[in-house]
Order: sequence, then C-alpha cells, then structure tokens
Amino acid sequence: MKLSDSGNPVSNKQITDLEEKISAKLPEKYVHFLFLNNGGYVDGFFVTPTFIETDPESHEKYYQSSNIEKFYSIDEIIEEYEANKEEPAWEDCYLPIAYDSSGNVFLLCLFEDENYGKVYFANHELFNPVTDFFVTTNIADSFDAFVDSLRPFEG
Repeated sequence: MKLSDSGNPVSNKQITDLEEKISAKLPEKYVHFLFLNNGGYVDGFFVTPTFIETDPESHEKYYQSSNIEKFYSIDEIIEEYEANKEEPAWEDCYLPIAYDSSGNVFLLCLFEDENYGKVYFANHELFNPVTDFFVTTNIADSFDAFVDSLRPFEG
C-alpha cells in the first residue's frame, strides 16, 4: 500500500509534544509509521477485513467492511483530537489515525490496559445511547495488524 500527499517529515519533538498533549505514549510501530509517512492518501482502494458491528439499541449485528481513504498527518491528528475535546464523538483514550470515504474514523486505543494499541472503527451513524459517542468496534489488535490486514478491493 502506497500513500500520497504525506505531510512534512515528523521530528522526535513533534512526537514528544503529541504524547504530552494526549497524556499517553504512542505505540512504537505507530511512531515508526509517522516517521515514514506522516499520513497521506491511500493510493488505490484498500479495505478492511469484514467485522461485526452491533447496534447498541436494537442489538442487531451488521457485517461491515470499510475502505481507508487517508491516514492523518501528525498535524491533522492534533486537530481532530482537539475538535473531539470540544464536541466529543469518542472517549479521550482514542486517537484518530485515519478515515474512510464515508467520514467514519479509525481510532488507536491508548487506554493503559489490555486494549492499548488496538485499532477501532468509529461509525459516525451509530451512537451508543448511554455515552452518546460513536459506536466503536475493535478491528485489529495492533496498528501493524491493522495495516497488514488492509487489502485492495476486488469487487
């Protein structure tokens, strides 16, 4: 998978500043990705494997897959993170890392528990009535597993 229109190269100071802003340490593999790419549009049409999303109100299960349109640059991550502080769409423990062509967001979990480093899909059309956040569904156990799971669409 190739990316185009990546941001300017990332410095160690930018990573440290981001970690201070979010009060969390980024997974090493994700930091490596930022150093290599600093975001960018995905060349071609790459999709996630199918995952099951559950509507919290009806409890209906939906088989879902999504494309990756763009990985956020470090500046865009900060913008999205700060925007989420003003109008929360997901918990603070999540860091936005990419989005799809429908406006859904892919999040990296920074909880300091067994979910640390896992990637989640945040559906902007499905809300949890208890939290009023987007429904988030775990789709990969790590950032590397997430990237490795992406495949060109064959439809």
